[in-house]
Amino acid sequence: MLTRRTGNGPENVEVMPTHCPCGAAYLPDNVLIAHLPCSCAGTRGHRSYTCNTCGLIVYEPPHNSGADVLTGRWDG
Repeated sequence: MLTRRTGNGPENVEVMPTHCPCGAAYLPDNVLIAHLPCSCAGTRGHRSYTCNTCGLIVYEPPHNSGADVLTGRWDG
């Protein structure tokens, strides 16, 4: 997840992407935001953004396809 300092001590806020790689704007009715626990992102997991225009899923941090998202095991 991208973060930035707020200026109020160690507080961080999420900085969401504004557009899908296909060019569609991530508006409230055009994006599904979720969390994906995964071994390739450590204990933090991924934030996923699913575009309702093209169906593309973007992971932050980027997802490594060799990771096991269900059990947290690495298979490659």
